[in-house]
Amino acid sequence: MMKKQLISEQVYDYLMEMILSMQIKPSERISEEKIAKQIGCSRAPIREALKRLANDGIVNLYPNRYAEVANYSSEQVEQVGVMRVFHDIMAIRAAMLNGSKADLLNMKTIADECFHAEKIGDRALRIKKDCEFHMEFSRLSKNQPMMKFAKELFTQIEFIQASRYIELVNPQQQLQDHYNVIDYMINNEADKAIELIVKHGSVFFGLSKKYPLSFFIG
Repeated sequence: MMKKQLISEQVYDYLMEMILSMQIKPSERISEEKIAKQIGCSRAPIREALKRLANDGIVNLYPNRYAEVANYSSEQVEQVGVMRVFHDIMAIRAAMLNGSKADLLNMKTIADECFHAEKIGDRALRIKKDCEFHMEFSRLSKNQPMMKFAKELFTQIEFIQASRYIELVNPQQQLQDHYNVIDYMINNEADKAIELIVKHGSVFFGLSKKYPLSFFIG
């Protein structure tokens, strides 16, 4: 059983990498036979991995028929964006309560990595580090349900960015926001941190026309 789980985990990672690197594109069918030959395994762990990817919202699974990479509509992207903003609000509050100043200062390292990735034009790394930055709020919250939710949410966000690539509006300012949010948190200025993270997410996902600031922080 352990060996089967290990192979399934490897297949999951392999398929996720293929999807995020666009080697398998949105709406494209995933061939179990082809993957089995590439990895050198039976179809059973592939099916287990596909079930996990379906639970993550990355794959559409049609039992006894086929599996395909998801293709998010604009409405779905908007819904994910709204949830990211709400996540960031709650996670920041909890992180300020349970995280230390040292933890917050360490977040600047991730912000640096995100900034560097944008500077050198490494799109995949910038996406990964941006998601890592926002997920760190949940880790500092020490709230297990929130961390579980964040992992699922940012798996979808990384996929959305990879498949639909969201060009940053004023990228320098978007990346500077990371540093400014941390500074507000360190200075115990929760309201300023939250207002900035709402504006940051709204700009990133293009939410401001439909969702005013008062929708999130009233």
